[in-house]
Amino acid sequence: MRIFDENNREISEQDIDLTKGKLIAHERVLIKHHEAILEIAEVSREVPGLVYPTQGSEGIPVDNYEGELSEAFGVETQIDIITPYQAAVEAWDEYEDAQTYISFNESELAEHRVAELKSSLVDISDDVIIALITRLETLEAAAGRTVRRNDVITKRKEIQREILKQQDIITAAKTAESTKAAERRKA
Repeated sequence: MRIFDENNREISEQDIDLTKGKLIAHERVLIKHHEAILEIAEVSREVPGLVYPTQGSEGIPVDNYEGELSEAFGVETQIDIITPYQAAVEAWDEYEDAQTYISFNESELAEHRVAELKSSLVDISDDVIIALITRLETLEAAAGRTVRRNDVITKRKEIQREILKQQDIITAAKTAESTKAAERRKA
């Protein structure tokens, strides 16, 4: 299967980054046009095969017969095909399926980033996280190590802030797209 970029240039699978773009089905690509083939009639001729020198005799190959064929009692012929029959074939086009790689716009990239960030957060409340950290602190203290509660909570809040930032980018990009579309309709 062939893959093209947004400018209809062929690219390889190594050029594709599905975190930055997507593949969509493309029209089939013409590989080759085949011309019609006309019907060809069979061309053949009859050639002597076996000769029967006298009545009741067995046939012998023509190449081994030394007399005149006209003097023989009988001659068996064979068909020698000079040109075999070929049926007509209509013209046809040979196609191959293809895909187009389209880079994500700023809004789509932000949406993917939000989904990525949300998946990195465990879907549990801050209260549950604090309870788990408290339990971890107890276990770590028993082992002579320390865990800083604020590090875990700070990281979670950073991810939440990044999600909000990416959602603002999505909103701004969609607003810009809507404004451009409205301006085009007015023009």
